[in-house]
This record gives sequence, C-alpha cells and structure tokens, in this order.
Amino acid sequence: MRNAISIAGVIVLTIAAGATAASAAAGGERYKTKTQECFERAKAKRFGVHFIKRDRWIRACIRGDV
Repeated sequence: MRNAISIAGVIVLTIAAGATAASAAAGGERYKTKTQECFERAKAKRFGVHFIKRDRWIRACIRGDV
C-alpha cells in the first residue's frame, strides 16, 4: 500500500511540474512576440541617434504603456 501511494505521489508531482513548465514556455513566447512587435514599431518611428530614448520607448511598449 505504501509503495502505491508513493508511486502515485511521484506521478502527481511529475504532472504538476510539466504543467508549470508548459505555462512558462507559453509566457516566454508571448514576450518574444511582443518584443519583436515593439522593435518593428520603433523602426517605424525613426529615433535616429537617440538610442536611450528608443530603448525607453521599447521598454514602455513591452510593458503596454504605449
């Protein structure tokens, strides 16, 4: 009986760890997509030599402030 309970516990923990990793991967893909979108919008704005201003704008875009 003890062995069955411990095996069931291991299976549950394995499934929970897999679900957590899958949700983290989906968040990473969403961030990459948002980052690429903001970089493209920054190119269209043509900041010129104002690298710091461009970087601040991109960070705000990723956060959703812009």
